[in-house]
Amino acid sequence: MYLSKLILNLRHPWARRDLGNPYEMHSTLAWLFEDPKAARPLWRLESLRPPVILLQSVLPPDFDRLRNRDGYEGYFREPPQSKPYGRFLNRLTRGQVLRFRLEANPTVTRAGKRHGLRRVEDQIGWLHRQAERCGFEILGATVSRVERRSFPKRGRKTVIVLLAVRFDGYLRVRDPELFREAVVNGIGHGKALGLGLLSIAPLSPHAWG
Repeated sequence: MYLSKLILNLRHPWARRDLGNPYEMHSTLAWLFEDPKAARPLWRLESLRPPVILLQSVLPPDFDRLRNRDGYEGYFREPPQSKPYGRFLNRLTRGQVLRFRLEANPTVTRAGKRHGLRRVEDQIGWLHRQAERCGFEILGATVSRVERRSFPKRGRKTVIVLLAVRFDGYLRVRDPELFREAVVNGIGHGKALGLGLLSIAPLSPHAWG
């Protein structure tokens, strides 16, 4: 597993395009991998000023693939940073407490159609249900950001509208294998749209090993 930090150049027209449309961002990030399906990338727009993308992938990204693509010179404001963290994931144990961040699309299905959950208590309830299914429990969580995002679907006139909710808090690992799967595969819907990435960190900043 690899975790990468990408800082985009707001002066670059395609960086601005990607920041305004998650479909375009997903397509651009896929260029970092020879086999995007095998790499299973998950990403999140961490901040806007500066525009920081957090990217997780099973395979290491090749930033030269994008730099060498026509029109992408200067896309990054700074050289991307990438580090492996598979050892940390493989050493997770039952009962371990971690900090986490998750930006997701909490929904409920009614009559075959998904609806975004707008009340904070419903969003937190959704998070607890996901945790139970994915081998961990929530010790404490806050909703730190809620956004209603709308953008055109690539190549179509259809406009996609979804609710993006950012959770920050603490969790306890209950089933390390299930939990690792959740970290690798993401949580909830909209993974190609910058949602579902479960970021975790040890309580001690020196515990990465």
